[in-house]
Amino acid sequence: MLALAGIAPSASAQAVRGLPAGWTMPDDATFAPSDKRWRYVAPEPRRGAYLHGSSGDLERESGIDKASGLKCDDSPTIRGAADPPGEEYWYFESDKEAVLLLKTNHIRFDDKCSESVVATYTVERATIRRDGFTRFIETGAGWRAETHRFAEYRRDDINDIGIGNGGWEPMIRFLVRKRRLDDSDVGDKIGKVQTHCVMYASPPDAGGGQCWSAGPGQSRGIVTSDYEIVAGSPYIFQEVTELEDDVLLDGRLFEWDRPIRKPS
Repeated sequence: MLALAGIAPSASAQAVRGLPAGWTMPDDATFAPSDKRWRYVAPEPRRGAYLHGSSGDLERESGIDKASGLKCDDSPTIRGAADPPGEEYWYFESDKEAVLLLKTNHIRFDDKCSESVVATYTVERATIRRDGFTRFIETGAGWRAETHRFAEYRRDDINDIGIGNGGWEPMIRFLVRKRRLDDSDVGDKIGKVQTHCVMYASPPDAGGGQCWSAGPGQSRGIVTSDYEIVAGSPYIFQEVTELEDDVLLDGRLFEWDRPIRKPS
């Protein structure tokens, strides 16, 4: 965790959760020079939820063999267990405001159709309302906004989300939460936070499961695990491995005009 200087004594004894390794932001002197913003005061840490996890399979970019002009073979290859997942995400939420840092891994071909795994990085923000949310996606010209209602993502027959939400983008998977929290089995704890789970089986070789945060904090209802098994093959859509509730978050994460620099 990131330890911050100059915070209130009541908070200074606790570690403050900041950016993960490789991600950076300008320090206060660079972001707000005293000769231009002499009244600026950096925001104090905020109580909230932090989640980190990964999921998905590596996807392939298209490629052309320079010598032959033919398209590179895009058939699936068997990759080792040490290969990275398709996505890795870090999610911060406090007072109905969210920040998502996303690393997307994919396979890229060179001009000889040799493949390598490369990563792209994005930052997203969201504001959360009682009945929906507005998602802000970083672009080169600022933020692009999308507003949605939670009802758009719920199944009509259960008035809740279902298992297997592979078509949802990462920010959506954090914002759209489980509603029926108690009709379930007690799952494992992630850190100090209890999860609840539901599962189904469709013999002989299909099934699925979903778990969510069942604690009292701001992460309550966030899906921590979501997967389906089709023809014996697992498809993992969400897998949270770190979850902290009521943790101190670096308040500067929620300054929209302070840029978050992505790993190089």
